Amino acid sequence: MKLVFRLLFFFCFFASKPFWAQSKVISLNQIFKRVSENHPSFRLANLEIDKAEAYLFSQRGGFDPSFQGDYNTKNFENKLYYQNTEAFLKIPTWIGADIKAGYENNNGKQLPNDLTQGSSTFIGIEMPLLKDFLIDKRRASLQMAKLYKTQSNETRTLMLNDLYLQVASDYYNWCRNYWILILYKQFSENANVRLQLVKNQFTAGDRAMIDTVEAYIQWQNFELDRLEAQQNEWFAKQMLSLHLWNDDGFPYELQENAIPDTLEVQKFDKHILGNWNIEEHPSVKFYNYKMDAQAVQLKLNRQQILPQLNLGASFLQRSFNQMENTPIAENYKFGISFKAPLGMREARGKTLLSKLELNETNWFLKYKKWEIETKVKTIDREYQLYVKMLENVQLLNLNYFKMLNNESLLLTQGESNIFLVNNRENKWLEGRIKAIDLYTKTQITHRKRLWAQGRYE
Repeated sequence: MKLVFRLLFFFCFFASKPFWAQSKVISLNQIFKRVSENHPSFRLANLEIDKAEAYLFSQRGGFDPSFQGDYNTKNFENKLYYQNTEAFLKIPTWIGADIKAGYENNNGKQLPNDLTQGSSTFIGIEMPLLKDFLIDKRRASLQMAKLYKTQSNETRTLMLNDLYLQVASDYYNWCRNYWILILYKQFSENANVRLQLVKNQFTAGDRAMIDTVEAYIQWQNFELDRLEAQQNEWFAKQMLSLHLWNDDGFPYELQENAIPDTLEVQKFDKHILGNWNIEEHPSVKFYNYKMDAQAVQLKLNRQQILPQLNLGASFLQRSFNQMENTPIAENYKFGISFKAPLGMREARGKTLLSKLELNETNWFLKYKKWEIETKVKTIDREYQLYVKMLENVQLLNLNYFKMLNNESLLLTQGESNIFLVNNRENKWLEGRIKAIDLYTKTQITHRKRLWAQGRYE
């Protein structure tokens, strides 16, 4: 009879039932895939790029050719003073000059002196020689729009980097709580089986009544812990579901039979991360692009300090067909305009402000680089510490298990009691929970290492 009790005791205590046999295992990569497809933050991050492309498209409009036309006439007391019709095509260029080609038709007895009687055609150029020569507002806006588009990619990366870290943290927290729930289920069922065995031994006269009370208290404690773990697992699952959305843009809730991949939590790299270039960090690239845009603005403001000297020249002829046979020196229109505000305080003030803003961003960039380097070193050191602690706690749990195994053998031989077995069992449980916590912290810290380096993939 005692031999049967011993065999049943060891079989029930150390056997583990496959609770996940009918469940659907969800991996972290599957979660990432759904997040990348439908999460609102992911879509908002893509919208940032779309907005930047739309802004760049609008700034390219500053170089679109334009067709313009004017018609003016004056007729008083049945007398035609003048009638002026003009139509021309204006083509902006990247060098800052505008090419113009058009047609004029002027009639009347009192035409202005700068107008030619009858019809004529012209082709010419207008361009700045001092102010706006190297860069003007039109070219500066386009350059900054290109930089803004590139910068938006880094903004998107930073948004997704934070999002993926939060998703991974919530997933591993779900793994932790599910793992602990399974652990308490196993310990609760084992305690219940042991309780029944002790009751049978008490009935057979091999155990005192106090042993049944002790076994019953152990089962009650495990049941309370199991119920709490069940609630914690459900809550962690709901927190992870906050990141999941379906293709129609509605929240998606994980199914009841969905469970995390606890084996994935136990896989990690014990080695230090390889070399990485801080210049490739999205935050650093973001500030570099910002400084490039500010440098463009500074260059534009410096141009505004110069006096305005504009040149205009056109080749004239009665029709476009005659232009090839007519010397330019005989039919042309030429002009120069000059303007120089005294003091230039507005332009000089804007230039000084641009210098200060550029210097400010440069200091932000230096601080950001140091902050990133410090985070990477700190988190990597924390990761290595968790790895060492995990190795130690695994050895500790092995020793706890040996102590429990030995105490259980003594119990079956009548040389121990339920109190000591329960004490050894509780220590082993504490050690296993500590190991689960360290597994979780190790994985989350690894994701933090990637996050600190700006690598959300």
